[in-house]
Parts: sequence; structure tokens; C-alpha cells
Amino acid sequence: MTSDTVASPMAQDGATRSLGLLVAPSGRASHHELWAMATSVGLSLDGPARWLTETVRVTSKRLALTWFNQDKALLPLPAGGYEWVERNDPRITEVRLLRETGRVGEVTGTSADNLLIVGDSYQALHALNSIPEYAQNYRGKVKLVYIDPPFNTEQTFGEFYDDNFDHSVWLTIFRDRVKQLSDLMSDDGVIWVHLDDAEVHRARMVLDAEFGIDNHLGTVVWQKADGPRNDLPNFSPDHDTLLVYGKTSEAKLIRSARDESLNSIYKSVDGDPRPWYDDNPTAPSAHRNQTWVYAIQSPITGDLMYPANGRCWGTKQETVLAALSEYAPYKQVVIDDDERRAEVCGVPVAELRKGIPALLLDVPLEEARELTDKRKAAGMWPEYIIRPKGSIGRKRIQPDKGSNARTMWFNSEVGHNREAKAEIKALFPGVNPFSTPKPERLLRKIIEVSTRPGEIVVDCFAGSGTTAAVAHKLGRRWITVETVKNTVDNFTAPRLAKVVDGSDMGGVTQPKERVADISLPDGVTVSMLDEARKVLDKLVKAKVLQADPDTLASLIKQMKTKPTKERLWHGGGGFRTLRVEEPRTVVAGNRAFLVEGAPNLGRWVAAQLGYTLTFDRRGVVGLKNRDVLVVVDGMVDEAQIAHAVSLLNDDETLTLAGVAVHPDATSLLANMLVGSRVIKVPNGLFKQSKVIR
Repeated sequence: MTSDTVASPMAQDGATRSLGLLVAPSGRASHHELWAMATSVGLSLDGPARWLTETVRVTSKRLALTWFNQDKALLPLPAGGYEWVERNDPRITEVRLLRETGRVGEVTGTSADNLLIVGDSYQALHALNSIPEYAQNYRGKVKLVYIDPPFNTEQTFGEFYDDNFDHSVWLTIFRDRVKQLSDLMSDDGVIWVHLDDAEVHRARMVLDAEFGIDNHLGTVVWQKADGPRNDLPNFSPDHDTLLVYGKTSEAKLIRSARDESLNSIYKSVDGDPRPWYDDNPTAPSAHRNQTWVYAIQSPITGDLMYPANGRCWGTKQETVLAALSEYAPYKQVVIDDDERRAEVCGVPVAELRKGIPALLLDVPLEEARELTDKRKAAGMWPEYIIRPKGSIGRKRIQPDKGSNARTMWFNSEVGHNREAKAEIKALFPGVNPFSTPKPERLLRKIIEVSTRPGEIVVDCFAGSGTTAAVAHKLGRRWITVETVKNTVDNFTAPRLAKVVDGSDMGGVTQPKERVADISLPDGVTVSMLDEARKVLDKLVKAKVLQADPDTLASLIKQMKTKPTKERLWHGGGGFRTLRVEEPRTVVAGNRAFLVEGAPNLGRWVAAQLGYTLTFDRRGVVGLKNRDVLVVVDGMVDEAQIAHAVSLLNDDETLTLAGVAVHPDATSLLANMLVGSRVIKVPNGLFKQSKVIR
């Protein structure tokens, strides 16, 4: 073991198959330090020793996560499962073509179309990022990514489940797709990752590494259950976790529309054109802000006022002094009040920041009272206000925007698992193919807090297609990917077709909001009316109210609410279905070979090299700036070179690719056309393959 590595005593002989922590301490880490660091990120050292080994290394002062075969990639196998391969393996770096297989509704064949892609999610994302015809429309332009990756449980991996191995498989699958998704996201884009407890702590470290700790916008807890489960040995899980990250610091969530009940608290009794309410003039953390803890003399009573214990005045003293001086002259005076200030700050007098002046009246109290009354009568009071009995308040101006999203989402607001299953059963009666579908109300909130109409939403774990369905209903563009063709054929595509033709009447198509028959005054919402009616009904049934029964019955009837008949979605739009094509390469003896009989060789080569297809120049496959791509399904020799060069315009260079290359071809082309090249397909395409990020 090297000098900069310390392994936990829990390490087993399978240390190379360990899950570990990389940190950057100033030197070696003790077992106690290791335990503290692991605990801080949610890893337990008391769990099964067969899979958890913690390792501390000095690495450029970063906290990171390591796992078995972290530097490798996973190649999906045709029969299921994965094979570990090098990250620059041609079967990984190969850009798969996307073939259109169907159209539903109104589509244009352009980037404006929604896309349902069938195939491995990594390969689909890799194609969208790499093929110019897609990359120019989607790379760096996706505003929202929502993914609900398979939870790493025995149910996910079946009979082959092994804790150590499958943590590594899950993390590699997750990391490589997150990197592709990151490339698709716009600078102000956001990603929501929906997880249970199995991998959330490790997933957060992967996301920290990709997006940066500072771009973690928050963690949302969704109350997914509407009742307890008693078939489990310990806890009954009530929630899932959603990790939310921005692509860069430009990412901002959208505030919700303001609730009318909140607007009602804002008034203007001083003529201020901006509505406001009388707020608490103090702030917390007095012990850290001792210079903001001092006495203020009331211009009405003459009493010395201090913040409540543990609190301080809400702004720096210069701001408070300027506001109060509009009512009466004030002066800064250091007084003997260390004990009182120490009590407010919650610290011993010896630790108190001393010499902080009080704000005292600079005129007699009677004069101060008269000046204050005159200033209040003039209107347009300053930020700090003098209340009728002499205490201090602070104007809280009504914000122009609505409220920030909260981090606790209750099922009464966004639905629960049972609601989601009911939505699927309504679409597909008699079947129950998904164990953990998500309710449309949950996706509606995520989409509305992250995007505006017309922006692009991506989900590369489509499942039943909830994300795409809700995005479509809300007027967003979408791309969704599903690996299992049977799932697409039987559920995803039919569901999205129902959205397009307007026959999907569930979910957010018809919002569950309720409306009242009576006109409600300011400050009273429909939910408040509903609760009041329920309370009144209980009181009437308990016969505790002394009132005419007919009158009470009439009141209860008038207070009833009913579901709105408003319909959010009526159908329209469309989508195209694409399929990720089979690989064109096989690897034997560290060399790549073309699959025999593979069609569309020119289009495939253009995708590998990043050339935009061109259809208006005979014999030319693609262009990249002033470089022309010509592909020969045979030997590149002198005749082929001469023909290819004849296709060029002035100042153009040539990339000539063929499945076989004459030994003199490279030097011959170099002599004819400076800056041109010959590539042998397929090895020449991957010889200098860049390792996937």
C-alpha cells in the first residue's frame, strides 16, 4: 500500500473491487478520519464488509468516488448483461445511426419534431451529440433532463444480483449517461435525477463531479406513499429523492405564480405604490452578527429596544440609522449595556464584541414624538417603520415574482405511486407492467419549474412514457429513449399516440383543481373554503351550534366546491419514432472489422467523423467546413483518388475513406492536395479514438 493510501480494516481480498472515497487530506488519514469522511457523505462503515472498502488518497484536493473498473466502459450484450471494455473500444466510441421507423400525428421531419428513440440509452444520446444533423439541433440546447434510472436493487438485476459488482455496474451506466446528457444540456439547463435510497448518496457524488458542487440547486423529497407498508422488516419507505443540478451557474428554476391568498397580506397604508406588510425587523444568528445587536431608543416611548434573544437587527446600523433619522434626529452613543447585549447574543460578556454604539434620540422625547407623527402623516415611510405604540417594524415589499419551489413535495400536491398506477391502468386496462410509475402531476411540477413552452425536455429512461406525455400536454418539445422494444411497442408508443389524438383523458389532461360556486373575498382560497365547510359540517352533525338548522344546511351547501371542468389538453402535435441501428463493427485481436453487408457505409462513416451529409453534390457524402468527405466501398487507389479530387471546388480539401487502401494512396493524395487524407475503414476511424470523457 502506497504512502498516500489508507485502507479501512474492513478491506477484503477483493480490494480492487472496492467502492471507495478519494479525498485530499494533508497527509495520511487515520481510521477515525476515514470514518468521519465516509459518514459525512452517507456511507456506513458498519455495513456488509464484503463490498464496502474505503480508500483515502491524496488527489488534487477533491472529494470523489471510486469503484471497481471505474476507468472502463460497459458494452451491452445482445443476450443481456454487460461486458467490461476499455473506454476507447470501437464498439463504445462507434456512433450508431438512427433510423426513422414511424410517424404519429403532425410531424415535419425537422428538429421541431418530438422523438421517441428505441435502443440503448447511451448509444442514443451519443448519436444525438455526435451526428451533425442532430447535434446542431440538440447539443447544448436541452433545457430539462429528467431521469428515473433503474434503482440498484435485486429486483433490477434479478438472480445475478451481487452487491459489489452491481454497484459498479450501476455507477458506470449512470456516469456515462450523465456525461452524454450534460453535453446535450444548455448552459441554463437543469437535470433532475429521481432515486430511492439505494444509490442516492453515490449518485450525488457522480453529479458533483460532472456539474460541480456549486451547481447543486437542491434536493427534493417526494412523498411517494399514501399509506404504510407492513410487509418489510424495518422501515416503510415514504419518499423518493430528486437531485437537482444546473449545467452551469446560469441555471435558475422558475418561480411559481403567486397565490392570491399571499397577495392579500400586502397593503399600503402610507401611500407607497408598492404593497407591503409590517414584518419582523430582526434576523437570526445574533452570535455571528454582534455588530448588529444594539439598543434603539423609541421616539414614542423613549424606551431602549433590543432584538429578541438570539436575533439581531435586519440590516447594518448605517441603514437603520438613515431610516430612523427620517422620523427624528438620532445619534450613535456607546452606552454601558454589555451584559444586555451579551444576553441577546447568547455569549459570555468576555466574548462579546464591545464598543457597538446604541442609536439614541438627539432631541427631547416630546419633540421626537411630534416629529415622528408629522413624518408618518406625510406618507411614503422609509424601510424601518415606527408602529403606533413605539416599537419598530420593517416594510416587506410585495415581490414581483412568485414563490421559489419548496424541497418537500407532498403527495396531496403532486400525487403518489398509487395514483400513478391508476393512470397507467386507465390507459391499459387489465395490465400492470410497471412497478413504480410516476404520477403526471409530479412531472408537471418538475417541467413547469424548469422550462417554458417550446423548450426541450429529455428522458432517456422512458418506461411508460410519463415524462414525454406530460411534456407534450404542456407544450414542450421532447426526446425520450427506451431500451426495451416490447415496452415501446406495447406501452410507450401507444400512450404517446393517445396523447396526440386526444384520447388520453387522465393525468394532467383534466386538472384536479376545485372551484367554488360563490365569489371568494381576498385572502380566502378554495382549499380554505373546503376545509371550513368540512369543519362546519362536523359541528352541525355534533349539534354544538345554536343556530337555525335550515340556515346551517344552506351555508354548507353554498360552501361546497366542485372539480373544474377545465381541460388542459385536447390533442395535437406528433412525434417520430427512431431506432438505434445495430453496430457496424466487431473487434477481434484488438482490431476493428466491419460487419459484412452493412448498408449505408457513407452515412455511417460521416457519422463517425462528424461530417454533415450533403445530397446536392454527386459522389460527395458530407462536408465539414471546407473539407469534403468521399467514401469508397472498395479499394482506394490512384483512379479513385483522381475521381475524388475532380469532385472538389476551389480551396476545398479531401478526406477519402475506403474499406481497403492501396499502399501508395496516402502519399499520392498528399502530393496532389495538401491538407487532405486517406482513411481505411474501419480501423482508421478509431485509431485515434478519443477516450469518452
